[in-house]
Amino acid sequence: MPREVHLVGSAPVPDARTAFETLGAALKHHARRYPDGEPGERQDWILWQKRVLAQHPDFYPVTLPNDPRAAIWNINTFRLRPGRRLADVAFKDIGYARAAIDSYHAFEDALASGTLPRHAKFQVSLPTAVAFIWFFVAESAEQASFLPAYEQALMDEVRRIVKVVPKGRLAIQWDAAVEPIRIEKRRLRGPDRRFRDWISDIPDLDGYFSSTIARLCNAVPRGVDCLLHLCYGDFGHQHLLEPSDTQVMVDLSNGVLARLERPLELLHMPVPRARHDDAYFAPLARLNLPPATLLALGLVHHTDGLEGTLRRIATAKKHAPDFAIATECGLGRRPATTLPDLLRLHAQAADA
Repeated sequence: MPREVHLVGSAPVPDARTAFETLGAALKHHARRYPDGEPGERQDWILWQKRVLAQHPDFYPVTLPNDPRAAIWNINTFRLRPGRRLADVAFKDIGYARAAIDSYHAFEDALASGTLPRHAKFQVSLPTAVAFIWFFVAESAEQASFLPAYEQALMDEVRRIVKVVPKGRLAIQWDAAVEPIRIEKRRLRGPDRRFRDWISDIPDLDGYFSSTIARLCNAVPRGVDCLLHLCYGDFGHQHLLEPSDTQVMVDLSNGVLARLERPLELLHMPVPRARHDDAYFAPLARLNLPPATLLALGLVHHTDGLEGTLRRIATAKKHAPDFAIATECGLGRRPATTLPDLLRLHAQAADA
């Protein structure tokens, strides 16, 4: 039997219809869940969500001194207007449900035409609330208090999607990038003294992030696949911080799993291209994965092809009994001309 392929989310395609045609043609016998490629304004993960605050009457843009968000991503952050209360902030529509429902019509057409296999599920990727707060809310004093409002908005988006997409056809994936990076940074370097935010003052990051991620997972109705993608960033095909090994992800995942009130169908962890050593994978032995949860390892890299991918698989097999294969992150921030070769590499590695 071939190894299962997991598609993390984005792809360099112009629209959902092209995504399903391209992914289905290459991986029809290997993948069970298919994303829409996150085309258009969603191509750069969460950055399109800036408009949620830019268009909200309760907020105005600011740039803080020494703010890495402005320096790295050239984005404005936002502050609550004087006289407004965070307790009154709410969002009626942040756009994910509308995009998913539009794409689902193309997914249905792909199923009907045989472009996708009959067992295929429609995958929707969503950011965590922590990521939104870190990227776009300026002041540390407002960040933690603002978390429930955006968290509720995400849960509302899931409910809207479920009203249209049949539960048995749907997979919701939560993308957690800020969380493992911040835990890793603290373990390696201690508290960040240069730029302080609400995360800087949390004593137990593992417990805090496990709780916030578990709340989002628990909001996914039973009968819908729930997936968790842990990420260390993918700007310019490079992590914002290289994981020293899988220990942070194992600890964070164990914390999430202990707090879940529903099954988790898939857990994805990245594997840097240079890591085919036992030390990177060894912490997986302490992962408390239920039988119903499939581990997916992001060890497929276009840069060293089939040989490098199989080398990482060989080492991973010594530390994890079974796993799907994937890339470290989505495929969207790469030249479209490289996509056919990369998808072919997935199939070759899965069959090997």
